[in-house]
Amino acid sequence: MLDWGAGRWPGLSQLFSHPAFRDWLYYQARQGTAERFKQLAKPGQAVTAIGDAVLAGKSKQAIASAFEAALLG
Repeated sequence: MLDWGAGRWPGLSQLFSHPAFRDWLYYQARQGTAERFKQLAKPGQAVTAIGDAVLAGKSKQAIASAFEAALLG
């Protein structure tokens, strides 16, 4: 929908600009994808999930986990 510009459509533009809807969209409607990708790993292969893949919508934690994975291995 975002690729189609739905956020600018009449009616939807008001919905997308409403703080409660945006909060729901950013924090409740999204899901982490780490578990789906971990299933693709071969036995014994290490997988490090970073960012929103772990828990969608938690940017502070996502940034911290990305730095930790990159710098601390």
